[in-house]
Amino acid sequence: MSATSNFAFLPPTFKDLAEACCKAEEQIMGDPRAACFHARFALEAAVQWLYRYDTSLRMPYDSSLGAMIHDPGFRNLLPEAVFQKARILQQVGNQAAHEQRPIRQQDAMQVVKELHHLCYWLTRTYAPEASREGAAWSDARVPQPVTSAAAVPTAGWSVRSLVTGTARIPSFHARGPPPFPRSPRHSVVSGAEGGPADLDRRHPVPRRRAGLTRCPPAYCPPDTRFMPVPMPPPIPRPPFIMLPMTT
Repeated sequence: MSATSNFAFLPPTFKDLAEACCKAEEQIMGDPRAACFHARFALEAAVQWLYRYDTSLRMPYDSSLGAMIHDPGFRNLLPEAVFQKARILQQVGNQAAHEQRPIRQQDAMQVVKELHHLCYWLTRTYAPEASREGAAWSDARVPQPVTSAAAVPTAGWSVRSLVTGTARIPSFHARGPPPFPRSPRHSVVSGAEGGPADLDRRHPVPRRRAGLTRCPPAYCPPDTRFMPVPMPPPIPRPPFIMLPMTT
């Protein structure tokens, strides 16, 4: 979990919950629908933690998230404001998972804020010794989406430059693959016992296997890696002659 996250105040006791909250926070600007889905997943993790460690709660017969939230014992445990936040997280999370209606960034931001308030109440109630310094929400901590240029570097070339022939191709690719077969003097460690040169001499690359002649990819052009081997013509069989039956 990043130290700059709005959920960095969560103690190690809520490690799984903190991971789910950070995933929801990371998706606010880039994928609001995924942010709401992860927020609902984090809410479910928090509710299950409460049912597991709070002795005053009893797991209802129906273990779905809606049944656990609306159980009378659970509803009496949470303050009314926190309970309403949990309902919002559940409803918006269900809409994000099952409905086609678009979800805006401001809606995802508000949903994750409600999750932040619920996590603050959970930490203050069940981990009072944990430090809550810097736990206030800040929009500046929300990660920004990664642009396509930052996610996929072009390395000095583009599709247009490849078509026009102006791409700056590295010299290794411009020279082409080295000649085949590879001799021991071209090895990285030439003549060393047990090195690449010794391995080439002791275990040459097989040329025929399963009806194909295959060269190693590093030593052959792409169009000659697999070359079919001509098969010998079938051996003609003598005609079948039926002998007359004798009585």
